Amino acid sequence: MRILKILTILLLLLLPFGEMLRFSIGNNIYIKPLDVVACVLTFGLVLWLLYRDKIKTILQLPLLLFPLVGLISLVINAYRLEPNEALASSLYLIRWVGFLGVFFVVVQFDAAFKKKLLSLMFYVGLAVVLAGFPQYFFYSDIRSLIYLGWDDHMHRLFSTFLDPNFAGAFLVLYLLFVSGKLYQHIEERSKKWIILCSIVVILTFLAVLLTYSRSALLMMIISLGVFLILLKQKKIIVGFVAVLVAYVIIISPSFYIENTNLFRVQSTFARLETYQNAFTIYQDRPILGVGFNAYRYAQQEYGFRSKNPKYPSNADSGVDNSFLFVLATTGIVGFAAYLFLWANLFREAIVRLRTKDNILVIVFISSTAGLFINALFINSLFFPAIILWMWILYALMIRNK
Repeated sequence: MRILKILTILLLLLLPFGEMLRFSIGNNIYIKPLDVVACVLTFGLVLWLLYRDKIKTILQLPLLLFPLVGLISLVINAYRLEPNEALASSLYLIRWVGFLGVFFVVVQFDAAFKKKLLSLMFYVGLAVVLAGFPQYFFYSDIRSLIYLGWDDHMHRLFSTFLDPNFAGAFLVLYLLFVSGKLYQHIEERSKKWIILCSIVVILTFLAVLLTYSRSALLMMIISLGVFLILLKQKKIIVGFVAVLVAYVIIISPSFYIENTNLFRVQSTFARLETYQNAFTIYQDRPILGVGFNAYRYAQQEYGFRSKNPKYPSNADSGVDNSFLFVLATTGIVGFAAYLFLWANLFREAIVRLRTKDNILVIVFISSTAGLFINALFINSLFFPAIILWMWILYALMIRNK
C-alpha cells in the first residue's frame, strides 16, 4: 500500500505539467508519464488485491461495463485496422481503464492519507493557475506549434494544457474545489485559510476569464449556479452574474480579434462540422460504433481527414462533443453503458448530499453538472487531466463509505 500511495502522489504531481510532458512513439501516438503512472498504479492495485484475495471489491458492473463495451467494439472492428492502428486505438482504452483504476486505488486509502490528497489537489490545481498567467502575458501565441498538432490559439490563457478550452474546463473544476474549501474554512472560522482560499478563488476566476473560452464560461455559470443553490447562497448568484456582464463589457473592444471574440463564428462552424462527421459515422455503425478509440482512422476512411496531412492534428481522434464521441466509437450500446456509469455516480452523490459533512458532494455534483454542459462543445469528458481529477474527487467524496 505504501508504494500505491507514493505512485498516487507522483500522479498528482505530474498533472500540472499538462501537455508539456509527452513523448512521440511514432504514427501520431504520444505517451505521457501521467498515463504510464496511472496504468502502473492500477496494475499495482490489482496485484495487491489478488494477494489479499479482495479482487471482487473492484468488480463493479456500473464502472466496468463501459470499458468492457469499448473493448468489444474495438475487437469487432479490428479487421478494419492495420496492426499499428489497432495498437494506437487500444492505448486510449488502456489509459481510460488506468484512470478508472485510480478511483479504486484512492478508495482503499486510509482517512488520514485521503486528507493529505485533498491538500495536494489544492496545490496541484494552483500550479496550473499560476503557470497560466506568465504564459498569457509572455507566450499567448502558439501558432508556432501547429506543426506539432496544436490549434492556432492567440491572446488567450491556456496554461500547460496548450488549449484554452480544456484549460478553462479544468480551471472551472479547480475553482469549484477551492470554493468548497473556502466555504469549509468559513464554517470553521480559520482566518488564515479563508484569506488564502479567497485569493486563490479570485486568481482562478480571472484565469477562467482570460481563456476567452465560451464553453468554459458557460460551464462556470452552470457549475457555480448549482454550487451556490446547493449551499443555499442564492444572493451571491446576482453578484456573480453582474461580474460576468461587466467582464463582457470590458473585453468587448477586443472582439475585433477572432480569438478573443466571444461571438466568433469560425470555430462554431468548425465545431458543427465535427458534429456532422461524427453523426455520419455513427449512422453507419449504430450498434457498437467504429471501436474505442479508432475514430481517427474512421475519419480517414470516410475522407473527413487526410491520411497524409501537412501537419498532424491532436483533434483527429476526437469529436467536439463527448456524447457524440461515445456514440461514434462505441455505438448506442456503449452510449447506454456510459450514461449508466454516470447515472450511478450521480445517484451515489445525491444519496450523500443528505449527510452533514457534504461539501465534497456538492463540489462533485456542481462539477458534473457543468462538465456535462461543457462536454457538448469539447471532448472534455475524455481529457486526461479532467478524467483524473473527477475520479479522485469522486473517490474522496465517498471516503466514509
